[in-house]
Amino acid sequence: SEAPCRTDIQRTKSPLPGLTRERPPTEAFGGGVGTCSGAPAATEDRPKPLLTLRLYGDGMGARVGAFLANVLDAGEAETEFGRALLQVRYKALQRQIPLLYLIALANALGYHLGSGLSVETLTHPINLLLLLVAGRLVYWLRNRDRELAPEAILSELRKTLILSVLFSTAGCLWAIQLLLDSGPQEDLLILFTSLAAIGVSFGLSSFPTAARMPLVLFALPFSVTLACSPNPAHLGVGISLVLVTLLTLRLVNLQNKGFVALVRSRSQTEAERERARKAEIGALAEKARVKRIADTDSLTGLANRRAFLDALGARLGDPAGTGFALALIDLDGFKPINDTFGHAAGDAVLIEVGDRLRREGGWGALAARI
Repeated sequence: SEAPCRTDIQRTKSPLPGLTRERPPTEAFGGGVGTCSGAPAATEDRPKPLLTLRLYGDGMGARVGAFLANVLDAGEAETEFGRALLQVRYKALQRQIPLLYLIALANALGYHLGSGLSVETLTHPINLLLLLVAGRLVYWLRNRDRELAPEAILSELRKTLILSVLFSTAGCLWAIQLLLDSGPQEDLLILFTSLAAIGVSFGLSSFPTAARMPLVLFALPFSVTLACSPNPAHLGVGISLVLVTLLTLRLVNLQNKGFVALVRSRSQTEAERERARKAEIGALAEKARVKRIADTDSLTGLANRRAFLDALGARLGDPAGTGFALALIDLDGFKPINDTFGHAAGDAVLIEVGDRLRREGGWGALAARI
């Protein structure tokens, strides 16, 4: 080919921030290495990759960045499926989040009552976090039936994710501190901590990104701390909690796969139904257009002979009809107009006569060119 050789690089966007795909133009034609007029052919000692990925650096950094982007993904509102998934997740969270906040408050209150109320317990900074939990409980109860746009839902889910990280991290640090202080109520602490982490995780299961946080940032570090304790009883409990936490993580992931598959199937069904509805509307519109063309005189826009005869037969066959008038009009002297001024002028006269007949006939009258 005599076409000039292209040496530019095509860049394509990626759904992950910081990811750029650099692709030579030859990739679009099968990915082989090609040559062009005036350029040397590729040789064995000059291999060049056709696809380069750059994400937060190279190698391990790229993999870590992709992993974090997947783990912290709250969803997207750009595609139809993404919007549908956000709507379903939010509807489920509106029912579940008040319950999980009640679980957290009940476990914290149960531990306080079981270990005995004291000035130190009441003035502990963790109580500020419990007040925030109570405030969020009231917020979700007041907005339980609220309808939001997908973009607003995405913002709400990101807020939920941030709070999940905050509550899980603070709760874990508090629980580990109490465990290391070797308080008299270690058994109660282990019980309520385990119940709170797993219960909250299942309460957030419709939003797996947030559901993983109580397990990864709360239950898992607390379980590892127990397993590393010199107390033999704590060792067994810690190992059991680690296994239960990992199992719960797997169950959350499996439930999310089924959840996403269900929403995708429902979204596809709705999309097919919408396409069928639009196709039906289009078919009806096309049928009406074809009938209108078949029953209309192309020049004047009046009804043609076929439409006139159909309407006449319908009125004659109407047993409840009250009678009607029929007028036949002939344009005298029309031929000289065509002969003198041409057919364009004759057409203009026919169009004007048709407009006047239609205008003067009024409602219920049918003007036709037969």
